[in-house]
Amino acid sequence: MATSKKPATKNLPAKRPSASKEPVPAEKYVLTDADRELMRPLSESLKFPMFKKTPTSVIPDHVSPALGQSMIAKALGITDGTMYSGAIQQLINVTSKGSEVDIDALNVAVALVRGIEPRDHLETMLALQMAAVHLASMTFTRKMNHTETIPQLDLQERVVNKLMRTFTTQMEALRKHRNGGSQKVIVKHVHVYEGGQAIVGNVAHGGRATSQKAVQSHEQDDLSIPVSAALYGNFEADEETVPGAGRAV
Repeated sequence: MATSKKPATKNLPAKRPSASKEPVPAEKYVLTDADRELMRPLSESLKFPMFKKTPTSVIPDHVSPALGQSMIAKALGITDGTMYSGAIQQLINVTSKGSEVDIDALNVAVALVRGIEPRDHLETMLALQMAAVHLASMTFTRKMNHTETIPQLDLQERVVNKLMRTFTTQMEALRKHRNGGSQKVIVKHVHVYEGGQAIVGNVAHGGRATSQKAVQSHEQDDLSIPVSAALYGNFEADEETVPGAGRAV
């Protein structure tokens, strides 16, 4: 009677334990004092209260909504409750998509106005307009980048161009309001040579100067003149005459 033979078994190597799939922890970065100073402005700005949406209204996201409202009003240069309500509602209208309040866009608009640091209600109104124009510029720039025809591209380009020009005009208006409309240029070491004449004063284009002072000298130090001043003759600013080699001064 035949007997069945068992298959010979081979000595198989023992299985090695599988490698751990856990990532090797990276070395923890230690912040330096310079790092903390770099992060400080952004960290402090994130502590500023933003708006949040409730089922019935939009309120500051703060443990004390009244305090949060006061903080926002101060940052926007507002000292009147009615103007505060109106300004926030105007920003809501500008940033809303249809009838739906876009809370993220609202917080961006508030941050834009806050960054301008309005000093009075007139600057607040101008800052609100600047924020609205900037947001509109970004919206139409996006549309311009997604146009499919030349007429559409021309239309969007004209709109974007007008908005951005308006923004620069608003910046200039803000600068004039803060500086009182005056601008000075400080010129030092003014040299008026023989035969030259410097006229310093408010000189109107194409007309006579309202007030002027004729100065003729070899050197005028620390001379402050307005931008509208006209200087005639051989004139050098912020330069010193350097004698050539072998010449006596």
